[in-house]
Amino acid sequence: MAANTTLNWLVSQSMFVVSTTAYFPNDIEDISGSFTTTGYSTSASLAAVCVGTFMLIAILIDGFRTFPSGMPLVSSCSAAISAACHRPLEDEDAHLLPVQWGVITPAGEYPARCSFTTLRTVEPPKEGEIFLGLTSPHKETIWQSAKRRWQNVKVLFKRSQIVKKKS
Repeated sequence: MAANTTLNWLVSQSMFVVSTTAYFPNDIEDISGSFTTTGYSTSASLAAVCVGTFMLIAILIDGFRTFPSGMPLVSSCSAAISAACHRPLEDEDAHLLPVQWGVITPAGEYPARCSFTTLRTVEPPKEGEIFLGLTSPHKETIWQSAKRRWQNVKVLFKRSQIVKKKS
């Protein structure tokens, strides 16, 4: 925030309005000799470019940091986002209680699912297990990733149909 304030101040100082008023020797204004123009400061402009470059480099460096959490980043995978946002049916009053993220699928159900919930039976995901929407721990090709995500979408769709039939 301080860098942004400094950058805005430097930009405001780099260009400014100059208004000159000319007078005749008898203190009458000379309209033909008066003018208004813009001025600029090269030192403020150079400082603004340096601060802006520093801010851009800082953002890029910050973008390469890893997220220090047990919760994986799912990017734009709509299946993973959907799985994380659909709380279990027995999770009531979620808006009144603190939430946590973890495995919410009952034991034996495959593939497991992680979600935000207020339930206290949540466990952290175990490495090597397969979860709806989450990338597997090994590296996979784009085709394998797309195939896995499509299978996750089909499973979620089937589960939503089962829930609708129960309702």
